[in-house]
Amino acid sequence: MDEHQGIAPCILVWKMAVSLAGFNGLARLESAVKRQIPINTREEITLRICVQSAGLAALILLGCYWATPVRADIVGLQRVASGLNNPIYITHAPGDTSRLFIVQRAGTIRILNLSSGMLEPTPFLTIPDVETEGEGGLLGMAFHPGYQTNGKFYVNVTINDDGGVAAFLTHVREYTVSGNPNVANAASA
Repeated sequence: MDEHQGIAPCILVWKMAVSLAGFNGLARLESAVKRQIPINTREEITLRICVQSAGLAALILLGCYWATPVRADIVGLQRVASGLNNPIYITHAPGDTSRLFIVQRAGTIRILNLSSGMLEPTPFLTIPDVETEGEGGLLGMAFHPGYQTNGKFYVNVTINDDGGVAAFLTHVREYTVSGNPNVANAASA
């Protein structure tokens, strides 16, 4: 029986961590780690290899992280809309390929008409009293799967707690679209 048979899963994890770090001398290090450990039982070998390998892999990964400059190139970036105030989320309604809904942190949802490339002049929805301090604001929007027939959509918004314990409260509200598909019924919440 191979004396190192029980360490295969740990060595595999160690190999993955070291190869992620870009270390080329994997075979030499693996051999050195095996030789440094007294062989008593398979469980002891497994435990020691896992502990040693985890620490070594962490040091290698951290060293590569600090030593390697990271650069991300953005390819094909193109401005599709301007005149927005803190846009934080963009989505589309189910089955609607002609419009994008852009959520702005201060409480407004705008529609970008993809055919014309222009923002609709009237906001889709404006929510009053949105609390934008800290991490607050109009934070998200989701459409009901049956939006095409029922016109329902949901927003995640923070509202001032009016002197309560919390600085603001998070609300998930349901709205419906009005007779105009480009304007929501603000009173439907």
